[in-house]
Amino acid sequence: MVITILSLAVAILSLLVTGGSFVYHIRLTERGPVRGKPKPDIKIGSQVGVKNHAVGYIMGAQITIGNFGTAPLTIESMNAYVAIDGGGSNQRKSLRGKLCGPSIGGVFTSLLYRMTIKPGDSWSGYVGFMEDETEEITNQRNDLSNAICMSVLEKYLADPAKKIPSDKVYELSPEIYDDVRKRLSENIVWMATGTYQVLFTISPGKEPLFREGYRFRMTETMLKYLRSNQPCAYSYVSVSGEPSAYSSAMAMLTRLSDVKDHEALVKQAQLANPAH
Repeated sequence: MVITILSLAVAILSLLVTGGSFVYHIRLTERGPVRGKPKPDIKIGSQVGVKNHAVGYIMGAQITIGNFGTAPLTIESMNAYVAIDGGGSNQRKSLRGKLCGPSIGGVFTSLLYRMTIKPGDSWSGYVGFMEDETEEITNQRNDLSNAICMSVLEKYLADPAKKIPSDKVYELSPEIYDDVRKRLSENIVWMATGTYQVLFTISPGKEPLFREGYRFRMTETMLKYLRSNQPCAYSYVSVSGEPSAYSSAMAMLTRLSDVKDHEALVKQAQLANPAH
């Protein structure tokens, strides 16, 4: 009798444990462990790309985010603060990750403002950091983009060999091309030869989970390349107004090893924008 009761108790206990494990497995699959935590592993590529576009200054870097924890990892923002050593306030930029492509030569799309990385998964992309535009700059950009598209559309409609969709490129009219050249040259005025510091900040919300400072150097050769080659990309554009090619000046990134340098950069960045 005693053995029967004990056997029944063991069977019930076993059933409860099995049921609990099943429910936990369901919660683990759908939402991650009930009390789990994400464990981010974030890496910045070894190079930074600097270029101008009709929409303004863009700085790009390859970013990889892994989650080795036991709960989903949420990313809401990526920011970059860049400043030249010894430069004035007009040579400092507070940038936000807005564009993303699989690589520097890939097709860029808008970067999601919120992404979730499941346990064991990772995300990687070449992120383009840009300034937040004022209403005035946005209007100027829209006017220029509209002028580019209208200039190309006229040539496209007059092209007897046109087709839909079209992968052909068309030459911009001289007056529109001059406007593009002027805008690109204005966007590069703030840059100069010298050593720059850049602080990358990646956040799931208000508090950053990743904040690292780096250095890179801009040489006269790099600036000359930007001034001469980037406007040439707009000599020919697609029907959608995109340039035939993008040109970037690439620089090697070196992580700031001195703690004081890193802390000073963080303080400077936060004064410019609390998001850093």
